[in-house]
Amino acid sequence: MEKHEPLFKDARQWIKETSQSCSAVAVLVATVVFAAAYTIPGGANDNGFPIFLDNPIFIVFTVMYVVALCNILAVCIFALVEFPLYVAVKGCVRTILKTLKKIIPRFLLN
Repeated sequence: MEKHEPLFKDARQWIKETSQSCSAVAVLVATVVFAAAYTIPGGANDNGFPIFLDNPIFIVFTVMYVVALCNILAVCIFALVEFPLYVAVKGCVRTILKTLKKIIPRFLLN
């Protein structure tokens, strides 16, 4: 174990630097997603449905929006990686992820 201590230090440093870089990009994406959540392209009709609902480009927009929401989740996870008490909350993170795995399919199917 002592033989590999320099490798562990290098790995910790690499993870920290990578998470900082990815966090910066993901925060920028999250900013755009937040704006897109309130401005649906084309607006809505009298019933409240998007005007471009049947347009294939709108479907692409919706898929990309979901991908961006996953990016926001990545921001949260990278923030936890940088958090010094990550080891203490690792069990809590596992519980949250298990709960999300159960809740998200139910939310999408309703």
